Amino acid sequence: MRPETATGISICVGKYDIKCYPDGLPCNYHEIATHAKLVDEFHIGDTHLCCVLIGRANEWPSVVVAQSCELAEAGFEPGIYLAQESDFLFVAVGERLLGYDLAESKRKWTDHAKGGFWRFARHESVVLMIAELELAAWNPKGDKLWNASVEPPWSYSVERGVVVLDEDGHKKRFSLFHGP
Repeated sequence: MRPETATGISICVGKYDIKCYPDGLPCNYHEIATHAKLVDEFHIGDTHLCCVLIGRANEWPSVVVAQSCELAEAGFEPGIYLAQESDFLFVAVGERLLGYDLAESKRKWTDHAKGGFWRFARHESVVLMIAELELAAWNPKGDKLWNASVEPPWSYSVERGVVVLDEDGHKKRFSLFHGP
């Protein structure tokens, strides 16, 4: 999509303003990027682009993430999760997972969502990443706790700190905090 046609959504979460452009770059992308403390770009010459801008309210975004949306046409939409208590941002697009320390305006890690990212979920003090072939967990500071390979069709629930993983009728139970 051409940058001048990209439309986004703006979300205020606590002290942060987050702007998401799932179908391209904002028309003033280059001006925003010159003011940012971190500009993280991945394959932005590709046709399907998405952009996440985040910063404190009433300021220029301090972190800019622009990347190709691999697997976008297959229904794997971009996702973000902000852990406000630790100023940590999780970003996922296709199979790419990124973790950002917003207090330092830097990327802490890059990871992989097996088979394609579906969504983030928060259970107690654990951030779960749900993907086609994987369930993974981090603490709100962005430290990885565990990951588990899964076989579709699968689903999960959390009951009093226990993950109940159902893979086509075969159930496994394990600690939300320690994994399988």
